[in-house]
Amino acid sequence: MPFSRSFMRNSFMPIFLLKSLLSLMLLFLTFVQMFTMFEIFEKTGKKYNSEKLRKIHKLNAKLYFLLYIFIAYLYLDFILKARSESSPRASFHGIFAIVIVVLLGFKISFVMSGINMI
Repeated sequence: MPFSRSFMRNSFMPIFLLKSLLSLMLLFLTFVQMFTMFEIFEKTGKKYNSEKLRKIHKLNAKLYFLLYIFIAYLYLDFILKARSESSPRASFHGIFAIVIVVLLGFKISFVMSGINMI
């Protein structure tokens, strides 16, 4: 396991602070995704090059997915090491995290089916 207990004990910040900072990065990546998407599909007066925005959007999506998987790994690793029953708050966090992945899958499938129709 790459992130063993010794890594977390020897790290320079607590695990909750690390996960919070990584989650803020996810939030920033979400805003970049929304901006590029709205600029690409804007109907009046395009300010930016659409091809460049598409590349940024795709790269940002890959970064988002990798960061999401990393944060999920940290959470699952923490849950396994805690060996206790989760609180209702933690259960809701888990459910909402799964919902995000499902919604992302729906979004990708709708976009891909729209591309096939064109």
